[in-house]
Amino acid sequence: MLSAFSLRSHRPPAETALYAISFNSTWSAETHPAADFPANAHYSRMHGGTHNGNVTFWQAGELASAGIESMAETGGYGLLKDEIEAAITAGTADQFLLGDNLGSSTGAIDFSSVTVDHNFPIVNFGHYGRTQPRLVCGRPQPVAAG
Repeated sequence: MLSAFSLRSHRPPAETALYAISFNSTWSAETHPAADFPANAHYSRMHGGTHNGNVTFWQAGELASAGIESMAETGGYGLLKDEIEAAITAGTADQFLLGDNLGSSTGAIDFSSVTVDHNFPIVNFGHYGRTQPRLVCGRPQPVAAG
């Protein structure tokens, strides 16, 4: 499977940055021939949030939160949304992001504007892909703001 995320700044203000986030997939039976290519290959809605380093939902080498685990196993975003909303209430997150569903294995999912600032410099997002083994894509690292 081939997929890519991109973060692109629309303007370079001193305190905030506005990003467009795009997930582009070319994963298909034609590009990745295999006898076990899923008949109903697709992706869930992309979702996540912006937060600071005082809360972690997932990172390399660590256990993921229950919301990330649920998203990876089922594609559901309810538990992750609850976790991010609790972090917003606690002052460690700023916004919950919910994108479109990609009902096939090819195409794009886009967020046209995600605001990141010095208080919440981490963009955490992902989605479920109907793959074996399950695949979660995302970017839990801080991005530039200002």
